[in-house]
Amino acid sequence: MTNPAQAWSEGKPVLARLPQRYKSNNLTSWIVNYWDAFLVFQKYQVDALLEKNLNGKTCDSEYLDFLGYLSFYNARFWDSSWEDAAKRKLICGSDIVWNYFGTFTSLSYVLSAFDIKHKLQNVGDFIVDVSQVGDPLGDITWSYRIYLPTEYQGTETEEKVKKLNYLFGVGYCESEIIFDASRFVEVDILLLDDDRILLTDDNQTIELQ
Repeated sequence: MTNPAQAWSEGKPVLARLPQRYKSNNLTSWIVNYWDAFLVFQKYQVDALLEKNLNGKTCDSEYLDFLGYLSFYNARFWDSSWEDAAKRKLICGSDIVWNYFGTFTSLSYVLSAFDIKHKLQNVGDFIVDVSQVGDPLGDITWSYRIYLPTEYQGTETEEKVKKLNYLFGVGYCESEIIFDASRFVEVDILLLDDDRILLTDDNQTIELQ
């Protein structure tokens, strides 16, 4: 009997399973040709479906929640009501989220997945992933700040940040959300040379150190 993998590659999954004396029979070939072609086509469709829908970037929307659970987001860390674009980014970046879980890297990736503008800042001498401890453990409460644009204040985005920070925030730290528009000012560079940058908003110059 022909190897199954070889039989499929040759497009003869049925004929290859028949006893040898039937394989050279023209009538047998005529009878099974239809079923060989049918099965090969069905296998192609299944393979294409799996290749597409097991990929967070290309899968149909109805597969996203399934892939979310396969990416280790259990019911606590996943919400089926999230927008598809965010789900796809979380699935494709699940290695970043979980490998760096409890750090700025993970939290920032999650916030970015929802297209949330943000800045993260340590408070004090604590460095995430390093933990420079100079006093007895527990004497100092480590903390960090999440800066957001003022337009997020009082909106669903603010509530979403609170939830995501609770789920994916830096471990063993207190946190504070601060709204500060000045941290998200975008300026166009009018002139750039070796000595200075000239900004377009008020013609001020910033000397490069």
